[in-house]
Amino acid sequence: MFVRRVVLLAALASCPLAACAGHPLSRVDAFPQLKHFSNRKEVWAEARFYTDHARTFGVDLVADYGIVPVALKIGTVGEIGGDPPRVYMPEMQLRMFLPDGTALAYVPADQVPVPQSIGDRILKEKLELSLLHPWSSDDARWGYVFFALPDREHFVSTGPTTVVHETEPLWREMSLADGLVSFVYTSNQGDEPVNLGLQTDSH
Repeated sequence: MFVRRVVLLAALASCPLAACAGHPLSRVDAFPQLKHFSNRKEVWAEARFYTDHARTFGVDLVADYGIVPVALKIGTVGEIGGDPPRVYMPEMQLRMFLPDGTALAYVPADQVPVPQSIGDRILKEKLELSLLHPWSSDDARWGYVFFALPDREHFVSTGPTTVVHETEPLWREMSLADGLVSFVYTSNQGDEPVNLGLQTDSH
């Protein structure tokens, strides 16, 4: 796998972006998504991909481990009638979608496949939710959720926000910042789906 990755990176560096020796490099457009989410004025959510997340975790999780860290904050806004909206992490159905439609599975923080020293940082920064708190309160906090690239032999990080998906005969270049995060929360009306665009940021 290491050799395959080196060969792919070398090929990308040595050929023009428009076409690569029988493997054209096509860019994939972003989803036409909003950068935040509000549902009937009761829930507000935002998601961020930090281009310098290595400052938080000590490594580039995408390049080194195929793990995409997304900072997520969810809170309530306005008057809430009845029980407040709530989430249960194992049942949130968290997923991330790349612009070409590739689905990235959610990985619980304690199951991210990294050395313990990095894992300790991940556990410290993870998102913890149950009942949702008002967005503007100190109890509504940012935290990280983690998604795994499905096949590291065919996905290569080529920059702080970009990955290339090798699908014969194309290599598809995509920005992680153009991806989509989806999850559900529970309201008085039942489960509510959320599709949330990413914002890019740096610390």
